[in-house]
Amino acid sequence: MKKKITVILGLFIFVGGFFLYKNSSEQKSIKYLGKGNKFLKNGKYIEAILEYQKAAALKPSKKISAELHYNIATGCLALAQYSSAIMEYKKVVGDYKDSPFADDAQFITAMIFDERLGNKKRAKQEFKFYLDNFPKAKYSFEAKRKILEK
Repeated sequence: MKKKITVILGLFIFVGGFFLYKNSSEQKSIKYLGKGNKFLKNGKYIEAILEYQKAAALKPSKKISAELHYNIATGCLALAQYSSAIMEYKKVVGDYKDSPFADDAQFITAMIFDERLGNKKRAKQEFKFYLDNFPKAKYSFEAKRKILEK
């Protein structure tokens, strides 16, 4: 009986420790996110990306991860690192489709192909993907207009 209580107690301590660690990890991620946001706002894109990457390495919740990858993409876009920006925006769309960042990430991806890379064919595909997956999103009219131009 005493051995059984000891095992159960040990299990509770282990599980409790895991949740404390996860919570601590989440809090650290939020701090890195906040620092990154300050850097991004001040045009310090490399510094912002580094903070976001530190946070992402801690494997935070999906909600935080979606924002981190979206913000990394935004920093890359500001630095004209288009392939990196597209990769990060696509990660948001693919892994965090239900996040509030996903529709904007897809629209911006289409715009990068259209306006930055001049790849009109791929831009049209990306705008169609946007409309198929986010039909009521805020840039639907603009996406339809862009498709008709191509």
